[in-house]
Amino acid sequence: MNNILVTGGSGFLGRHLIKALAKTHNVHALVRKPYDIDGAQCHIYDGSMDSIDTIFSKQAIDFVIHLAAITSNDDNQVDALLAANITLGTQLLQSMSNHDCKVLINTGTFWQHNKHQNYHPICLYAATKEAFERILDYYVLAHGFKAITLVLTDVYGPNDPRKKIFSLLNAAAQDNQALDVTACEQSIYPLHVEDAVAGYLQGLHQACKNDPSHQRFFLAADKSHTLKEVIEAYCELHPLSITVNYGKRPYREREIMHPYIGQRLPGWQTKIELHEGLQQTIQAKEYER
Repeated sequence: MNNILVTGGSGFLGRHLIKALAKTHNVHALVRKPYDIDGAQCHIYDGSMDSIDTIFSKQAIDFVIHLAAITSNDDNQVDALLAANITLGTQLLQSMSNHDCKVLINTGTFWQHNKHQNYHPICLYAATKEAFERILDYYVLAHGFKAITLVLTDVYGPNDPRKKIFSLLNAAAQDNQALDVTACEQSIYPLHVEDAVAGYLQGLHQACKNDPSHQRFFLAADKSHTLKEVIEAYCELHPLSITVNYGKRPYREREIMHPYIGQRLPGWQTKIELHEGLQQTIQAKEYER
């Protein structure tokens, strides 16, 4: 079987992706601290390029999927954002080049595209993601990389440990407390994690067949919903009562109200519609009063 290296494998999407990849690949995961990830051999990244080179030196890595990033609206996290979103990725690209590994699936964000523009980042995080893509372009042009950037929308699903809207709603239900939110008029494209994983598998298949290039495709649900519609659908399915106070919080500065969705990945389509995905998400939890 081919060897594949995944960064960000300890995250929500990463763990689901590794589970799928392990069926057909020997999976190696680059992590910052010791983790036990089912289906992967973990390697510690200590901030140095040497720690990445060591992985490539010990086994021939055929492909890389780059998920690792720090996601934050806080522009004051300059050092952390640059280290995670630019330095790590650039070290990875150079190690790949040094060991003749030329296939990369990268991860972008719709936060790079405010106001329906090709590039209009809403925060420094989004700007660092764009900056890394320009570095990736260099490795495509100079070293013949085959790269695809998959731009993610709102990924959700069962057992998501992140403090996102469904976790907050579930916590409010468990604690029997109201959740204060914005007016929630912004449109979103909720993407079930299983559909996101299928997109990465399809992207890897396509990149291997491509000539050297850097292509960008979006992974997004076929239909948008307002955040309020999604919250109401979740609350209707939840076995406990949830009180949501709309308009109690302000929108974030530079909030994206109508996301730009570019070309979707060819050969890929979503299979899990929102109602089914919400049911799966809710059923994965245990509820007590």
